Amino acid sequence: MLRKIPTIGFIALLLLSCSKDDDATCNDGKQNGNETGIDCGGDCTPCSFDGNLDGLAQKGPFLNGSSVTYSELNASLGLTGRTFVTQILDNTGYFQLDNLSLESDFGNIRVDGFYFNEVCGTNSESQITLNSIVNMNDVSSANVNVLTHLEKGRVEYLLDQGSAYAVAKAQAQEEVLSIFEIQLPDGLPSSENLNIANSEEGDAILIAVSSILQGHRSEADFSLLMADILSDIREDGVLDNQSIGADLIAHATLLDTAAIKENLEAWYSDNDMNIDVPFFGNYISDFLANSAFTPSEEDHPYEYPENGMNGVNLLSGNSFDVKRDDYYSLAVEFELNCAELKLILKGGDANCNGCWFITLGTGYQGWDVGSYNESTEIQTFTTSSGYSDIKLSITDYIDTGDVIEIEVYEGSGSIPTRTIQLTVVD
Repeated sequence: MLRKIPTIGFIALLLLSCSKDDDATCNDGKQNGNETGIDCGGDCTPCSFDGNLDGLAQKGPFLNGSSVTYSELNASLGLTGRTFVTQILDNTGYFQLDNLSLESDFGNIRVDGFYFNEVCGTNSESQITLNSIVNMNDVSSANVNVLTHLEKGRVEYLLDQGSAYAVAKAQAQEEVLSIFEIQLPDGLPSSENLNIANSEEGDAILIAVSSILQGHRSEADFSLLMADILSDIREDGVLDNQSIGADLIAHATLLDTAAIKENLEAWYSDNDMNIDVPFFGNYISDFLANSAFTPSEEDHPYEYPENGMNGVNLLSGNSFDVKRDDYYSLAVEFELNCAELKLILKGGDANCNGCWFITLGTGYQGWDVGSYNESTEIQTFTTSSGYSDIKLSITDYIDTGDVIEIEVYEGSGSIPTRTIQLTVVD
């Protein structure tokens, strides 16, 4: 039976152990140590806290058994040396830290483990790490996700420059979202309160950003991308590296939002939770339409060499003149996670059977070749990674001036990326 999504919250039953002192003390805007009020009496040593912390770790959801570490931080976000360890308790990414005994408001939650890849619809093959800085007095939930991770370095830098924590946190969130051409909506919760299993606007934003960052990358490439963005935005909050931006665009172009929604809903259903993933495709579309980053030909994840093992590569352009009985290549090379390339050869206006001939011998590599459909006059070719090539020739069954079409489908989309026209010449 399906169960409802549990309400996740940080149980902040924090017990103050403060004695009275009438002398005025520090002016940090908080009630600390044994102060009797805000900046009144006692010293500025933070109060001690006892309580529990729970939350969700999500790229897609981290898997049961993933490691969770809470590290206490001082007011400058430096480590105090106090750590608490637990693990993810189910496949929705839920964790709980019980009986915390803390002397500072601040902490960092680090999650290491495998996760459900929402783009591929499969579990990750390797582990990743995500972080979330939290203020125990501010959060109502303490989730860990890609936004909390990308904000971390920027928040640390802003605090080092004298910003208050709340100001730094809000600024970092706005700056991270601006990378993806997302304007900060009014009332958007802090990133540690967003949840890909919920249906509010902020949750849709989280799914969109998470999917763009995942793309069709391996876990190693995803982790490297996250580290590169962290380093780039740390001091000015702006993604200046054009190569990183172009890579984000190139992968976002390949995303199938309907498949991502289906993957997430199926995953939660398999784990006894009924969710309705909110519409998030508009944020990806806006990113593609409005971003100043422009991928070059070198940034495109699919490489089509001008020549293959069998001659001119008919995938390297959008139109070619072809001669009967000459040999041509259908060649591509790419290294993408859970992405394929599909070709559909059509008779076009040729209206004949056997307009082309495929050779499965020397010069053949990588392609999964479908049978020729005589009724529809089409043939399908698919490949998943690496270098693929096959030998194609045009037969005498087609007339001069007739056109054969090749529909090219990159990624996992149902709409052709482009259509190549082959015009038969003498």
